[in-house]
Amino acid sequence: MKPVFIKLFYCLALLLLTGSGKVFCIMGLEDFTQETFQDTAKLQTLYDSAKFYSRIDPVLSKNLLHKLISISKSGDSSNLNDYYTLFGNACVVNGEFSEAQYYYNKSLAIDREQKDTLEQIRIYNNLHYLYLLSGRLDLSIQNAHEGVRLIEIMKQQHTLPPVIKQFGNKSSAWVEAYFYTNIGQINLKVGNYKEALLYYKRALASIEKSGDKVYYASALNDMALAYRQLKQYDQALVYIQKAININKEIDNEYGIGLNYQTLGDIYAQTENLSSARALLDEGMEILEKSDDITAQSLTLLSIVGVEIKSKQLARAEKNLAKCFELVKMSNDLRTLKEYYYYKFKLDSIHGKDQDAMASYIRYHELDKQIVDVKLNQRIAEIQTTFEMQRNEQENKLLKSENEVQRIRINKARTTLIFLCGFFSLFFIITLLVLRHQRLLTRHKIIELKQKNLNQQMNPHFVYNCLTSIQSYIFHNDTPKSLEYLSKFSKLMRKILESSQNQYMSVQDEVEILALYLKLESIRFQGKFDYNIVVDEKIDPILFKIPSLLIQPFVENSLWHGIQNKEGKGKIQVSFNLVNKSIFCTIEDNGIGRERAENIKRSRMTDHISLGASITQSRMKLLKSLYGNKLGIRYIDLKDNYNKPSGTRVELHLPILN
Repeated sequence: MKPVFIKLFYCLALLLLTGSGKVFCIMGLEDFTQETFQDTAKLQTLYDSAKFYSRIDPVLSKNLLHKLISISKSGDSSNLNDYYTLFGNACVVNGEFSEAQYYYNKSLAIDREQKDTLEQIRIYNNLHYLYLLSGRLDLSIQNAHEGVRLIEIMKQQHTLPPVIKQFGNKSSAWVEAYFYTNIGQINLKVGNYKEALLYYKRALASIEKSGDKVYYASALNDMALAYRQLKQYDQALVYIQKAININKEIDNEYGIGLNYQTLGDIYAQTENLSSARALLDEGMEILEKSDDITAQSLTLLSIVGVEIKSKQLARAEKNLAKCFELVKMSNDLRTLKEYYYYKFKLDSIHGKDQDAMASYIRYHELDKQIVDVKLNQRIAEIQTTFEMQRNEQENKLLKSENEVQRIRINKARTTLIFLCGFFSLFFIITLLVLRHQRLLTRHKIIELKQKNLNQQMNPHFVYNCLTSIQSYIFHNDTPKSLEYLSKFSKLMRKILESSQNQYMSVQDEVEILALYLKLESIRFQGKFDYNIVVDEKIDPILFKIPSLLIQPFVENSLWHGIQNKEGKGKIQVSFNLVNKSIFCTIEDNGIGRERAENIKRSRMTDHISLGASITQSRMKLLKSLYGNKLGIRYIDLKDNYNKPSGTRVELHLPILN
């Protein structure tokens, strides 16, 4: 067997390189098939050879396929449908349309039996093309509809693969657009412009998903053609301009040529003759580089039409004659019909009545041959039937989806009820835990507040105040002793009243600070000055802040900053409104925190000022309630020589009104 296999490849190579050796190749293949028909790899080689010759030598391809079909019928028939399909393709190339139809239908029968939907789609496409070539537009559009119907069913059933190997590994979106485009083009040929537009729109929607810009630009051009035939020129211009932009972007010169021909026709129909002529000339120059004789003929006919309108009759006759040569090569009846239409117009203008009449008669003969009323009716019936089937399929799918949706909704409802119950319970438990934590926090705040109150009423302060009063009495300074006693008692009363509430007004806070600083100023015999400033934007009665927070910081400024300072001290307390919160600063010109701490350690004083530390702890708890609206910051002030010149404390307090 091995020499036979080598012989096969020798014959094929000889045929490819020299164009001769056909007889030897056939004889070799005959021996080959008789001896090795059970060898799958070698049968595949035979099939590949038939496939190769199907376009360049369809007769040889058919002979090879006869052998393969004969072998398959007597042995493994798994590839018989492929052989029938390829046999049909070879018949189409050879112009044997009836025989091609026969083999395509045999292949289709096998594909239906095997329930191979993708192969059925391929055969429907082949049949569509076959009937298009043979002029049976009704059967052509019927098979195109059958193909796209199967694609839509597979899409609905979610069985359509993203790539279809039967169409050269094109995407499923591309294949779907291909069928819609073919249906649209047949409708355009028979004058069903609205139906053409409908299928072109479907093609455009599908091809946009595939990412094929060449095809997308072509689909846009088709849309422009349909709108032009419907005389909706504004819409036609929109789509053709999009097509031109895309073709320029991807440097598709042939596509640009077709676009210019379409745009030139639109301008001609809207009487913009100068622009039409320029675009048609440019389009013709591009298309002459291609093999598309039909496109060249149509562009020349468009140029002739513009020249007739522009009274350039000599040029029109010259271009029409050139067009006739191209039409004879293309053998396109529709282009030939248009040729006789323009010849009739030119003959009429020149007064050649007999020639004009002959052209007119030929034009109408071709028109009757092309435009078949019964054919249009059959096409309309076919499309109506398929649209009804399409709608029925969509309705079935919709009912099925509704049922699935109903089941999903019931499941979702059950799940939702369960989740609602679970999260409600979780929310209630969380709420109770948070409430408990909040109560604990408030309890701690109250405890710290009581400590803060005790600190504000510390024995040293009370003792010093009473000593000052005693001194005034001893020196028979009754007015000062009474004034001091009055302020002291008022301060004690204010502190006790504020301790009963979680928050107090800015006005009450200022009064407490003023009383405290006044008493200490008297006791220190004018060693320091003080000033309390409230921003005009703050309503001192309406705006409320956490109670008894500021006084311990003022006390720190006095005891640790001002008391040990040489010379006159100064304490400034200010309240400002910043971002919907109270910004309070306590600033002194004392000795600074570092030096105050050193003095405290050297003296080993028994006075322990816990006010600020207790207040800081309280502020941490308050921050858990009010978030970032509450905060504290210490700033050490320096003079021009970078020496300590005081301390500033900044408090951010929430407004609790």
